[in-house]
Amino acid sequence: MNENEKVKVRQGDAPAEAAPNREWGRTYVPPVDIYENEEGLVMDVDMPGVDDKSLEVTVENRVLTIEGRVGLDVPAGYQLARAECQASGYRRVFELSDEVDTGAVKARMKHGVLRLTLPKREEAKARKIEIAVES
Repeated sequence: MNENEKVKVRQGDAPAEAAPNREWGRTYVPPVDIYENEEGLVMDVDMPGVDDKSLEVTVENRVLTIEGRVGLDVPAGYQLARAECQASGYRRVFELSDEVDTGAVKARMKHGVLRLTLPKREEAKARKIEIAVES
C-alpha cells in the first residue's frame, strides 16, 4: 500500500454488477465516500434497506469488512404469495493503513447510510515540535 493511502480497496472489490450469493440472493458493492482530516477518516457507505440489526462491521488484521442484508418485508398477518424482488446483501472490504487506530473505529447507521469514523493513532497525527532556543 502506498504510504499516502489510508484505505485501499481490496482486489476484486471494485464496484460491479451484483454477484449471485446462495444465502442472500445477490450481493451488491455499495458506493463509499471517504473523507480525511487531521484526526482521521470518515467513510459514508450507502446501504439502502439495511438496518442496524442486519449489519456487520468487522476489523481484523487491518482489513475492514462491511456486510449488510436486505430482507423482504412481509406485512404482519400476510404470507408471501409471489416475490419478484429477492433478498439481497451488500459487501465491501478495505485494507486499512497502519495510521488507523483499528481499536477505536465507530459505526452509526442512519437512513440507509453507514457512517464509519476511523481515528488515526496518536503516533500518526501531525504535531508541532517546539524549538528550544539556546543562549
